[in-house]
Amino acid sequence: MSVEIRMPKLSDNMEEGTVIRWIVSKGQSVAAGDPIAEVETDKADVEIEAEDSGVVSEIVVQAGGVAAVGAVLAVLDGGGESTPSAGGDAGAAADESGDGANEDDGGARRARPDRDAAADDGAEGAARDGTEDRGAQAPRGEQRRAPKGDGHGREARAEKAPLASPVARDLAAQRGVDLSRVRGSGPGGRIVKADVESASAATPGSAQTERGAAAARGESGDEERGSETERATEVRPDAGETMSRMRRTIAARMEKSKREIPHFYVRTDVEADALMNLYETIRADGLVPGLTVTHLLLRAIALAMPNHRRLNALWVDDSIQLMDDVNIGVVVALDDGLLVPVVRRAQALGLRDLVEQTVALVDRTRKGRFRSDDLTGGTISVSNIGMLDVDELTPIINAPQASILGVGAVRERALVRNGALVAGRSMTLTLACDHRVVNGVEAGRFLEELKHALEKPLGLVMSAGRVS
Repeated sequence: MSVEIRMPKLSDNMEEGTVIRWIVSKGQSVAAGDPIAEVETDKADVEIEAEDSGVVSEIVVQAGGVAAVGAVLAVLDGGGESTPSAGGDAGAAADESGDGANEDDGGARRARPDRDAAADDGAEGAARDGTEDRGAQAPRGEQRRAPKGDGHGREARAEKAPLASPVARDLAAQRGVDLSRVRGSGPGGRIVKADVESASAATPGSAQTERGAAAARGESGDEERGSETERATEVRPDAGETMSRMRRTIAARMEKSKREIPHFYVRTDVEADALMNLYETIRADGLVPGLTVTHLLLRAIALAMPNHRRLNALWVDDSIQLMDDVNIGVVVALDDGLLVPVVRRAQALGLRDLVEQTVALVDRTRKGRFRSDDLTGGTISVSNIGMLDVDELTPIINAPQASILGVGAVRERALVRNGALVAGRSMTLTLACDHRVVNGVEAGRFLEELKHALEKPLGLVMSAGRVS
């Protein structure tokens, strides 16, 4: 009996990926859970693990090849019958220069966001990305052969080009480092970020080196497929800075989302004294380890959303899909990009469980060890920049989701209560909505319920009359 290893889907927008290298070879025996290949998307390098034991009987897509989500990459023979040819599902190898980024739901276990990128220390990173899983898989057999050139006079990298991580390649381009002269310290001699930094430090003073220190760090946004963005680092002539592949993808998708989705916004100020007092009490008593204000926000959304199904919806193929489960995307800012892991079925989680799952999810994401379904399936996203000295955030919707919540810092302000001016804490919530799915009244009602839940927050820690 044969088992097909397919290109996995690691985000809702992924359509294809590039095979960086094979960890196993034809004829080699593998056990379930063994890493067998490393693939590259616009967001991460991912190790694919074998889901079954067997012998590698065929490698369909060679290293450097680009394959569509769901396309067969290799075949394992379990020792039974003859192995069917998988050639109809995937094309031959392509040059490593092909820009890969697209996904299906099979096979991925561990991933490293641009492998060498350091995670941002902010517990509630600001920005956005991540969308709902449409459930549709890319048709089998779709595969793109990397072009010989990129349309701008640059030749694609040869298959024998130095093996390097995406971050290392981008950094090398920024600093003018010739990768053929760099000795890799990663697995299999792969060049990683530290190798490029060491090489560039040995030849200081170049303009490229100085510019490379200021790698692009623009704001986040929604995503368009990465196949139309070149992997080679592009220089912005106006600013003299370079943009990584992840940044270019984010920029393209943000532009697409803002251009195609008819955004509208509703905004409210939440009196946060009671919320912060509750948060500080729970933290001081250690009742819910790891609790942050973001978790209380997630809990409030999870409780309110079932009453406002239009907000928990997707716009897919010119139609509205109302979702039953509240799957909340939490934006996490990385050193050079964004990932949005998804807390699933949040409406069914008490506060303790929600915190535990979110902490583990964000930790996996920052360490680059997220699971294949961690970044898919979101029905609403939250972008919290409350750790910064910023009043409010007006976010951009994560297509195909219909809404996203932007959260500003809790600030001391002059408030009016019962006709008297008093000092108090408040924060601003901004809800962005897709007008094709939601109207202003529906959005206002949801935000109003969210505001009331946060201003009288005892219900956030209660479940069936008990502390949850």
